[in-house]
Amino acid sequence: MQQLMHDARHKLRSQNGFSLTEMLVTTLILGLVSTLMVTGIQSAIDVYHKTVDCANAQVALSTTVTALREELGTATAVKDSTGRQIIYLSDEGYWASIEEGASCKGFQKQYYKGDPTAGGIAMGEPLPLVPDAVFTANLSLGYGSFSHSAGDQVVGVSDLCVRNSSGDELASMTADYQILTRFAK
Repeated sequence: MQQLMHDARHKLRSQNGFSLTEMLVTTLILGLVSTLMVTGIQSAIDVYHKTVDCANAQVALSTTVTALREELGTATAVKDSTGRQIIYLSDEGYWASIEEGASCKGFQKQYYKGDPTAGGIAMGEPLPLVPDAVFTANLSLGYGSFSHSAGDQVVGVSDLCVRNSSGDELASMTADYQILTRFAK
């Protein structure tokens, strides 16, 4: 019996549990670990978005270059009116121009009745050379200028690049991209 009383008194005086200091230190450590995890996850998300934007920019640049090659590669006559526009006779027999898009994110193509440098009239609204869907929400195309060498039938596009909404260049072809056009018949 005496042993039982001794055990009961010992249990009542027992100091098992956590002190306030131990609880505060544990809370501080959990807070730091949580902050590091949230920061790490946010960094991973940012890297993912940047990687996706770069991949989309490469696709947009490649698609634009292919569209330029297909469009200008079949031209039978090319005129360079300014550095910002290239005028050509398309394989459909219409005069057309390619220039920076006013209502699209890439280049736009405009067809004309007659030579636009000699008073030809625009037919309809300009069309995007590459569908806007190729350029994701925050991407757009930029370039330096068009050039044309009549002697060797070469059209050049300088400083072709895709930028994001912040103006960062994500994909580019800084050298002149040259397209050999079809010789006049």
